[in-house]
Amino acid sequence: MSSYCSYCYAKDVPLQTCAQCHKRKYCSRECQKKDWNSGQNHKYFCCKAGEFNLDFEIKPSPGRGMGMFALRDFSKNEYIIAERPLLENTGRQWNTSEYSMLKDSEKQAFQDLSGETMFEKYQRNKFGGNFKIFALISRVNHDCIGNTFYIPLRGSMVLVAKRDIKAGEEILFAYIHMVYRLPEQRRIALRREFGFDCNLQCSLCSNPDLDERAKELSLKQQQYLLHVKDCCDGKCNTDMNMMLRTVREIRELHNELNVNQSARVQFLNQVSVYCMISKNVKVARELLEESLDIAILCMNGDMDAPAVSQVHSTISYEWCRP
Repeated sequence: MSSYCSYCYAKDVPLQTCAQCHKRKYCSRECQKKDWNSGQNHKYFCCKAGEFNLDFEIKPSPGRGMGMFALRDFSKNEYIIAERPLLENTGRQWNTSEYSMLKDSEKQAFQDLSGETMFEKYQRNKFGGNFKIFALISRVNHDCIGNTFYIPLRGSMVLVAKRDIKAGEEILFAYIHMVYRLPEQRRIALRREFGFDCNLQCSLCSNPDLDERAKELSLKQQQYLLHVKDCCDGKCNTDMNMMLRTVREIRELHNELNVNQSARVQFLNQVSVYCMISKNVKVARELLEESLDIAILCMNGDMDAPAVSQVHSTISYEWCRP
């Protein structure tokens, strides 16, 4: 894949480079302006996120089709790429009207994705709550553990390194998270939603011992959620110490399985809500403060990011103060 305009994906045209980061490329001043405040929101991501053919590349991945590979070392929590959606459907079905409104160069970027028919391209490359399609992030292959995770931030989807990544390493993330599904349920969902069998290339499915630990995590997570539901319904007789012991075991499994930071933040926030309901303000605050620390790292210190500001405002409530 050759270099192209970072906004409209036009290829084989003269390109100009952002004067600040000297990395992001545009075919025109118009595309650069559109990308600055909307588009990728390059005003925010300039010098913060990696760029195609400079920090990462798209090339064949043995047994996986095309894939994304690091061209340099990335540190944990570094932004590998921030990308605006090429297509975004609000329903589960393919919507041709969205496609018809794309520019020719954007249509070609969609056609370059894997899949024989337009419907297959959509099915294989969609992800996220609104089933978004991306010209580059949709190229990232699946691994049940992966070395990255993605977060929505300022109108773009951001791929974040969940650990240090070496140059030449394939960039991977989990299409379906391990936390809430048993291993076989996870593999069935991957087959149904994305049309492939997770095999020996997967760092989790190829390791029976680790997969068993993932099963244990899923069962404990389900046990915890049922416990919280019972408590909210006024049926819970389990003491706080027993619940917190289960939480501690889940967090140990999070560390062992390298569960991504966004899932950890979500879990800590969930537990803190239960602690608030149980009037254990001290524990709730401790969990929220840890959640805030992780979220700030994920968001590169952006205190205005929703994942950060929501937790920060909760900690600031009068009843949550020490």
